Parts: sequence; structure tokens; C-alpha cells
Amino acid sequence: MRRVTTAAMIGAALLLAGCSSSSSSSPSSSSTTNSSTGASAPVTVRLGLLSNITHASALVALKNGYFTQALGSAGTVKATAFSSGTEETTAILAGQLDA
Repeated sequence: MRRVTTAAMIGAALLLAGCSSSSSSSPSSSSTTNSSTGASAPVTVRLGLLSNITHASALVALKNGYFTQALGSAGTVKATAFSSGTEETTAILAGQLDA
């Protein structure tokens, strides 16, 4: 029982550490505003996906323009297809992808 409780406490601590924000990080580009006009700067959402059936929903959304429609004039979507989940995960961890 002690091991389960300890594992749960460690998991909760890791979850909280991952969810906290660092004060040294730069603000996200989606919240960037032009101080003279108050308008939001356009953003580019960097989307990674696998080019197979597991990411069919993203492929359909790209083809039908759902992402572009949801962003409106606020930004664009730059999709990058990966052949393996390992490559995609590496790109996410390197900060090359937003989603």
C-alpha cells in the first residue's frame, strides 16, 4: 500500500511540475499583441501528424479547411507529416511543433 501511495504522490508532483509555468519563458506567440493598435498578431500553428489512419481526423480537417476556418484571419496552419511517432515526438520535444 505504501508503494502505491508513494507512486501516486510522485505522479501528482510530476503532473503539477509539468503544468506549472516558468517565469523565464517567453510569452506565446498567440498572445502577442500590437501595442499601438491592440490587434493580435497573426500566428502560425505548427501541426505535426502521421500520414496514416491513426491521424485521419487531422488529415480530413486539413483537407476540408477546418483548422484555417477556426483560426480565421488570426493565423495559418503549417502541417508537417511524419512517418513515425518517434520522429513526431522528437519534433514536439524540440519545440518544432505546437500540436
